[in-house]
Amino acid sequence: MDEMKVLDALLSLEILSSLFDTNFVKAPYIDKPTQAEEKRGETLKKAKDFMLRDADGQATTAKVLYDAFIKVGFNETQAFELTKTTLENN
Repeated sequence: MDEMKVLDALLSLEILSSLFDTNFVKAPYIDKPTQAEEKRGETLKKAKDFMLRDADGQATTAKVLYDAFIKVGFNETQAFELTKTTLENN
């Protein structure tokens, strides 16, 4: 019975080692950017465009927050730190 367990374990190890053996696997030849890379580039461009379009709104939000903190009695340094924290957490 123990011999069967040992044989099963050795066979399992051999199967696992063959799954991770990369000696016979060749890296693919890449001549041009893949579709995934192209899609990533498009997505990054769209995100950058969105951020630029939305920059005015974000700046307005930051200013409103800062002014609100000043209005309720925080000093400039405290208001600035609270604004940063609020914007980072949202």
